[in-house]
Amino acid sequence: MQEVIRENLVPGKEYYLQCFEPSCLPPYELYKMIAKFEKLEKVTNWERACFNNFRRISYRNNPDSTIGYRVELNLNWRFYEIPRHKVQKNMENRAYNMILLELIGDEYFKPIDVI
Repeated sequence: MQEVIRENLVPGKEYYLQCFEPSCLPPYELYKMIAKFEKLEKVTNWERACFNNFRRISYRNNPDSTIGYRVELNLNWRFYEIPRHKVQKNMENRAYNMILLELIGDEYFKPIDVI
C-alpha cells in the first residue's frame, strides 16, 4: 500500500489508518482502522485530520455509517491509500494487452497502459 501524506488526503476518499504509537493498554497493539477523510483543521502550529465512519478494518465492506464514528487524529497516525481500483486497472490492462497480442501476433509487441 502507498502511504499518503497528511496534506495530500482527498476529502470523501477512504483510507487505511495506522497509529504508529502502541496503545497504552494491553495487548499493546498498533491501531489499524479504516475511515473516510473529511478535512484538515488548523490547530495552533499543526493540522489535525478529521475523519468520519472511523471503524475497524474487519468492517471495511460495510458502508453503514452507524458502525463508524467521527474522529480528529493527531500526528501519530499514518494514512494509506486503498489499492482496490489500482488492482482492477492492472487486471484490465493485462487482459487488454493479452487480447491485442493474440490479434496482432507480433513477437515485438510492447504492452501499453490504456486505462
